[in-house]
Amino acid sequence: MILFKKYLVILLMAGVVSLGYWIFGSYSKWNWEVEASNTSSLISAGREYYSLLDGTRVKNKAAQTRRVVAVMVDNHPAALPQSGLSRAKIVYEVMVEGEMTRFMAIFDSAQKGEKIGPIRSARPYFLDWLKEYGDAMYIHSGGSPEALNLLSGSKIFDFNEFSWEKSFWRSEDRSAPHNLYTKSEFLKSPLEERAKKGPPNTPSYWTYARISNSAALGANKEFTIKYNPYYSVTWKYDKKAANYVRYVNGEKYADLEGGEVRAQNVVMQYVLEKTVDKEGRLQIITIGSGEAKIAKKGKLAPGTWKKKSTNARTLFYDKNGRENVFVPGNTWIEVVPKETVIEVTN
Repeated sequence: MILFKKYLVILLMAGVVSLGYWIFGSYSKWNWEVEASNTSSLISAGREYYSLLDGTRVKNKAAQTRRVVAVMVDNHPAALPQSGLSRAKIVYEVMVEGEMTRFMAIFDSAQKGEKIGPIRSARPYFLDWLKEYGDAMYIHSGGSPEALNLLSGSKIFDFNEFSWEKSFWRSEDRSAPHNLYTKSEFLKSPLEERAKKGPPNTPSYWTYARISNSAALGANKEFTIKYNPYYSVTWKYDKKAANYVRYVNGEKYADLEGGEVRAQNVVMQYVLEKTVDKEGRLQIITIGSGEAKIAKKGKLAPGTWKKKSTNARTLFYDKNGRENVFVPGNTWIEVVPKETVIEVTN
């Protein structure tokens, strides 16, 4: 009888724990509005394979962690329209001197492209984000003195035009320096040689998960980032396609090949910056923490960002301090000075 009572107590306790787990699990699922487990759990279960770079499905395990190719892309008016931006997995848009922005476009090494560019020079703060992607190929044409000094003392796979000139060409339809390009065919042999040294180290990645349709509330139809009085970027949510369409100064943006630039996720990362030399070059604080705004599925929400060290991943969090879950697909990171005006249209 005593044994039976002990057994009954154990069963009751197990039931309470299971009920509590179900309630908490259901609450967590509702709270995150997630339709499926995040990519890492699906991968570990062995049922499907997903790219750790952008959360999209891939064919096999090897494709999950391909080497990253990062390209510095010009955004001077003479460089428009650019080539390849519509195919990038992740794009960082960041201020440089002259009140202009520049892009660092992130691809995986298996992507094909007949024309990528125009390619421009390196800046030191881009290297802080680059290091988050392990042994990435970094494609650029020269750089500021500080950036070149940092590159020379690093283990970065530095693919500078001045050292690999046969892998670049200059088009005749534009004026230098806004006419430098490369293509995936020119990168194949250098990437194969790099692979002989070993696979790319796997850094930490963002978390991706499919978001349920009920989460697509369409609360914020569009928002505009006013980098300066002459240059503004608008992202408009396309509810049918469930992504954001990029506009520049009111005009829908497409790259040279006609591909519209769209994004599943758009993040505004607020940073501190200051001018450091007579050329107008900037110092941008990339390590530490700050405010952010995160847009996905038609909803724009306040958040924060944190980066613990140069090599650590920049992570984004919601207003309650939970790590952001990205929608699988491409992401644009709009790095903006703290005082930047962002207009939201509901």
